[in-house]
Amino acid sequence: MGKIKRNALCPCGSGKKYKHCCGQKSGGEQTSELVFKEAVQVQKDLMNYAFSKHQRAINQFINEFSFLADMDKETQQISVFHLSVWGIFFRPLTDKKETIFHEFLTKKAEDITRPKTRQVVQSWTNMEPSLLLLNEKTDESLFFENMVTAQKVEVDVKPDQTVLPEKGSLVLGFPVQFGEKAEFFIQYTMFAKEFTDTLLLQVRQLVEAHEANGGARSTFMREAFPEVLKRMFAKQEVEETEASVPTEGGTGLSADRMNWASDVQLETAKLIEDGMKEHGDQSLTDGALTVWKAYCDQKSPVIRKAASFAAGIEYYIHSLASDAPLSQAQVAKKYGVSASTVSSRFKDIEKAVKEEQEAAV
Repeated sequence: MGKIKRNALCPCGSGKKYKHCCGQKSGGEQTSELVFKEAVQVQKDLMNYAFSKHQRAINQFINEFSFLADMDKETQQISVFHLSVWGIFFRPLTDKKETIFHEFLTKKAEDITRPKTRQVVQSWTNMEPSLLLLNEKTDESLFFENMVTAQKVEVDVKPDQTVLPEKGSLVLGFPVQFGEKAEFFIQYTMFAKEFTDTLLLQVRQLVEAHEANGGARSTFMREAFPEVLKRMFAKQEVEETEASVPTEGGTGLSADRMNWASDVQLETAKLIEDGMKEHGDQSLTDGALTVWKAYCDQKSPVIRKAASFAAGIEYYIHSLASDAPLSQAQVAKKYGVSASTVSSRFKDIEKAVKEEQEAAV
């Protein structure tokens, strides 16, 4: 094969020019890096889609699990994150047979121009929540064993990854394949080594009961994941919460860990985050940050007063998540803006979300 011209279409099938795609560097290694980066962005896009379009459904789903109320705030936030991901992938929407992930894939797959990236994303249909034991680690890889299926899982160690699980400890997450190795969907939760035996006993009891009732070990985590969370977190609430450390620096979404186009977008995101936290519901905070990020990416707004946009976002989220939302006057007073400003920003945000949803249909 002759040398590829820089302005020719890239042979990987992305639809981009070679100089803007695999031609940036030579070799399959660069293509793999691009696929990985694109797949990570799709993960973020999926979460944005889920929380912007199906916020109410996710809230209703989470509220079904009464055991969350018995947890302290930090443990509850960890559990809500894992339940949200599990619900997005495995819980059919009430008015349809498809999950949020399948709906997203149906509407957005064509937007993923690189075939290899699309193949990776489509493979997430086979993703399973996993409880993994770290058997070995090197500077390049973590070597896990699935404690339910005995499957071996190798995960890359990233150069900027400073907090790693201890050998002999457990992690809980959603591994997805990238070639021969796996990566975790968004983040995973680590548990201190001292709790390994106790946690494994809890889960093994559940597996035995599942098999005794005719269930298959291969589908146990997908079908019984909420009960696994209940056993792992609720039974050792104090010790587990102190010992478990989610990667990426926290649970759920965080303004500081998201990519913003400007400092004022970040400033507004932090204001939104602080304002939503007082409601004590991490899913509401996640939804608010998700909508704000999508709005910024779509509209690139000129922000003269961060509080006005923060107020509009909070009012929008509460209008979706509650049958008796806060009034515009209440939100305006909270953020020190006028009710008319809240109304104006709310309408802009609502319109942008509807445009995004209509474009996805």
